Amino acid sequence: MKQLLILLLFISGVYNCNAQYTREKLISILTDNEKVWTVKKGTAPGAKTFTFNKNFTAEVVKQNGKNATVKWTLSTLDNIRWFITIDNQKFELIVSYDKTGQQYLKLNLQPRDIKTSVYEETILYPTK
Repeated sequence: MKQLLILLLFISGVYNCNAQYTREKLISILTDNEKVWTVKKGTAPGAKTFTFNKNFTAEVVKQNGKNATVKWTLSTLDNIRWFITIDNQKFELIVSYDKTGQQYLKLNLQPRDIKTSVYEETILYPTK
């Protein structure tokens, strides 16, 4: 009986877990004060900076200096892992902090082929 009670408490705890970030919080992180996110490392398709807007458009400055306006969306299946789709590319979105306490975004491009498990990682830091 005691084991059943512990199991039920564990299961209810799993179903009642809250994620660290909500959709609104992520939108706020991405768009507050028209923050410009600079690519510090990664394979974002030719992008140099991103500026995410509350109307779900993003201004992308390419490596060649040309600007592009693209759509972006946030999605999740479980309110724990979040995905951002920029234009037609879907990335896993991870908010993290470096050793100095500065917030940055890690975008992991999902592999197109199940046989390969190589994630293409892009690191974005806010421009001061």
